[in-house]
Amino acid sequence: MQESPYRPILDSIIQEWRGLPSRLQPWSFWIALYAAIDQYATDLPLQRILDAAWFFNGRDLEARPAAAYLRFHCIHFTRPWYSGSSVPIPMNPVFARTFEIGLVEIAPYAGTAEWYVGTLWAGRWGEGRRVRIDTQGVVRTVQTLWRS
Repeated sequence: MQESPYRPILDSIIQEWRGLPSRLQPWSFWIALYAAIDQYATDLPLQRILDAAWFFNGRDLEARPAAAYLRFHCIHFTRPWYSGSSVPIPMNPVFARTFEIGLVEIAPYAGTAEWYVGTLWAGRWGEGRRVRIDTQGVVRTVQTLWRS
């Protein structure tokens, strides 16, 4: 069975998570793989096609149905039931820390050998970058696109 072209990126993301300081390290994270994006993009377009998803539980990376990731994203970010009125969304005082699950989005750049990788770790550190996998299978940053 041929290894996927993005496997080194998945492995590098897990290594990045393991190297995070504990205050930035969420207990788990989602990885969303999107269809190819424009080669000049500096972020993912708002309208995009989800090709695959994985969930890392702190030990193992498990392929999950795209619908599972879309459901997670809808509940936590889209919130179709929330009208955006002046009434704040109630916070549970027991779980005051938000975004405990990390988010990673990857997509190939169309017509290139480069990839977009965007990470958000526990809502406290985010970075978007353009990467390339070298001949040794090592993921190298070509350009940092954004930080938050």
